[in-house]
Amino acid sequence: MKRIIDKNLFFIKNKDFHTIVIRVIFPMYDLEKDLATSILFSPLVSYMNEEYDTEDKFYREKQKKYILNTNVTRNIVGNNAFVSYNMVIPDVDSLKEDYLDEQFELFEKMIYHPKIIDGGFDEFEFERERKDLKQRIANGMKNLQVYHSVKLMEYIDTIGVISRSISNHQELIDEATRYEVYEFYKHNILNNSPVVFVFGNFDDEKVTSLCKKYLLKNNVISYDEDYNHFLEPRDEVNFIHEKSNFKDSVLSLVYKVKNMTEDDFAKLSLVSGLLSSGSSRLLMKKLRDEEEIVYSASSGAIVRSGVLIIDCFINKNNKDLAFSKVKEVMESLKNTEFIKPFLENIVERSRLNQLRLLDDKTSLLDDVVVKELGIDITSKERHELIKNISSEEISEFMDRLVLDTVYFLEEEEHE
Repeated sequence: MKRIIDKNLFFIKNKDFHTIVIRVIFPMYDLEKDLATSILFSPLVSYMNEEYDTEDKFYREKQKKYILNTNVTRNIVGNNAFVSYNMVIPDVDSLKEDYLDEQFELFEKMIYHPKIIDGGFDEFEFERERKDLKQRIANGMKNLQVYHSVKLMEYIDTIGVISRSISNHQELIDEATRYEVYEFYKHNILNNSPVVFVFGNFDDEKVTSLCKKYLLKNNVISYDEDYNHFLEPRDEVNFIHEKSNFKDSVLSLVYKVKNMTEDDFAKLSLVSGLLSSGSSRLLMKKLRDEEEIVYSASSGAIVRSGVLIIDCFINKNNKDLAFSKVKEVMESLKNTEFIKPFLENIVERSRLNQLRLLDDKTSLLDDVVVKELGIDITSKERHELIKNISSEEISEFMDRLVLDTVYFLEEEEHE
């Protein structure tokens, strides 16, 4: 579906934090072939640019212009990616001087004038980032939780979206060149149009003028919106037993929602909250407090895929008992009287969280960004949704949660 944003500049006025946060976001399509180039790209444009061509020069120039922070982030939603250039500066009232023009000008250099040599990014910097990326992956796969997560996504993903990972395509790192990364940058940044969000205490007219001068391109931004990829349950449960060299074992039960729609997002999140949020702790109460068979147990929902994941870190000898007790807990969520007080606790915790978010500028800005880009609803809207979901609705929803995959990663033998 084509998403059209007919406004490219959004203001979120707030005088509580004495700072201004500017996000320049470029929507793009996330392709498997770009896995390496899209990751290598971020650090190559974060720490230097055409004019300030070393990390030290760029850092010192940011200090001179009272820029508190800059970074580049990349977020994935389904088959869409969003590259965000971010700058944080003091507001003019706090600084007692107006450096806005100089600050926006340096930010523009960071975004639109990277350090390029002979048609590609700097070779030394590129090779350093390539080596660092490969090392991070190697170190990560030595970690039980990272390895388990990567492998589990492979086993449950039947369409190749949530399992798409550079860890599974490390050959792309070796194949990438500094020229290809620059082509990725040109296609997705130079030849693309951003949406700009400004949060904080500022003069509208002045900031509008600076955004138009340094950051903005087209008034209308459009891209193919491809967020949802619902995974239908298998006809039969997929059991996977893998032995490892780790010192602990992990048992995962993965449920998929039959005939999932966006209307089910809040209910799936509530089920995950019932299982492991601080308002209920149903998994830990049963498996640790009562049965003493897990080190830890948790749940998580991938709502845009219709997936619920339950992870139990256990001694391998407790696998069968843990499996049966998890199923008991899942069955208990069909009992409306049993879950009703826990739902009330979750709603109250959500209400209190709304108050805490008022002191979190990142969350306040994120709410506007995800809403305008169609990625998610706001936290306030989510609260209004969950407080109106009854225990009867959750009970009915549980009938559509189907066990799809059981993955047991077994620890090595101990002497």
